[in-house]
Amino acid sequence: MLGAVHASTDDAGEQALNMKIVDLTLLMARLEQGSPTVLQAWAPFAEPLVRSHYSNEAYSSYIDEVRRQAEGDLARLADASGGRLTPGQVELRRGQPEDVIPEFVVAQGIDLVVMGSVARSGIAGLLIGNTAERVLRRLPCSVLAVKPDGFVSPVRPDA
Repeated sequence: MLGAVHASTDDAGEQALNMKIVDLTLLMARLEQGSPTVLQAWAPFAEPLVRSHYSNEAYSSYIDEVRRQAEGDLARLADASGGRLTPGQVELRRGQPEDVIPEFVVAQGIDLVVMGSVARSGIAGLLIGNTAERVLRRLPCSVLAVKPDGFVSPVRPDA
């Protein structure tokens, strides 16, 4: 069982969604007698631009700082689980989620991915897109998509 999280967020709603993903991943692993893993993908912002404008030393420092920040964020999420996640159940991988998650799933023989789906609208939706949608297209396993608390579906049944 794999829980795909975005622990590097300041948004309280996304943090709550991360805990929901952790809870469901642990529950499904217990029910199916599987082993849970919580994974975060990390990638430096504007990496090609930074690489082209920084010295090798400054670029390496930037990458190290981004990695340390992602490690700390993921460790805080694991701590927030109240000891239910062990260090061996938490993975941090460099790359974009749409690449890292499917690669990890195949390499580890994952049967189920629990992941959040936060729909973006407006300019953010156009520029960022929907990460969950990009990941889903590439997964060769079952997926449990989790919405944030308070989500209201725009789809209405016919009356």
